[in-house]
Amino acid sequence: MLGDSLLATPLVRQLKRIYPEAEVDLLCQPQNGAIFLYSPHVAQRHLLRRKASAGEIWSVVRAMRERRYDLAIDLHGIPKTAWLTLASGAKRRIGYRKWLARGPLCYTESTPRDQMPYEYNARRNLRLLGDGRVDYDDVDLEFPISSEDEAFADQFKADHIPGRTVAMYVISQDPDKIWPPERFAQIADRLSERGYTPLMVYGPGQEQATREVTDRMKSPAVVDYPMPTFPQLMGVMRRCDLFVGNDGGPHHLAATAGLPMVSLFQISPVEWTRPHREHQRFVAPSEVQTPCESCGTFVDRPFKEIPTDVVWEEVERVLENIG
Repeated sequence: MLGDSLLATPLVRQLKRIYPEAEVDLLCQPQNGAIFLYSPHVAQRHLLRRKASAGEIWSVVRAMRERRYDLAIDLHGIPKTAWLTLASGAKRRIGYRKWLARGPLCYTESTPRDQMPYEYNARRNLRLLGDGRVDYDDVDLEFPISSEDEAFADQFKADHIPGRTVAMYVISQDPDKIWPPERFAQIADRLSERGYTPLMVYGPGQEQATREVTDRMKSPAVVDYPMPTFPQLMGVMRRCDLFVGNDGGPHHLAATAGLPMVSLFQISPVEWTRPHREHQRFVAPSEVQTPCESCGTFVDRPFKEIPTDVVWEEVERVLENIG
């Protein structure tokens, strides 16, 4: 997933800092490979489709074994990635322990996931390394893009969002994570009254679902535009002023861009929201409440019933923060 790859970037950066003479490679899905294409910390990327054929898998395994790795780290701990970690041939293999197949058999060092602190995933990834030289406060996310993608974003801003802009992600691939469209429409209208142009962020095949919000709005929104790639969308996000939306890939892009933001979570926000960031806040139902260093509000209502006014209170806090 896009978020998982972005949350891995602090670990990649610190590996290169701790082992400056080493080469750091990445194994990820093709759609997330762009995150590391221009990374100064990454030497090679191994791209493997989620539903790869046996031939594709063996091709990647051969490529990894040719690199003769000293260390392999599995951040997912699912059977497929555990086996790939073992198949890499790395001398030292680190991962999350779960049953024999995802413990001593695949890893030389493993930690039960439920014994690790329940915290922001970028920081938990760092703990998996188990190295005293790790800086646990260095959890900034990274997504460097090309000059061509920056130029696209500049032109996009000139053509579609010349003034103050709020990026809004009002849909999700998971229906359970979608806050009701009529309430998003109310938030968008209130932001329009404050001088923000709503930019509706969506992916291929999601335009109609997005229009369920814009059709309910009293004010105009930007919804008709050329579909950007992930790197181009990263550039566009950096040119926005605020993010409001559901949990998902755009939430992580906005966090990477450092945008002031309010995100709505149907699951616990702890793993997905950086702690101690007053300008990056959340709203979530109290049924998923856990000890949380992040900034936001737990509401004693089911996710779909979270009131508009509760979300707006968090938006106003962010607006006050950014002046």
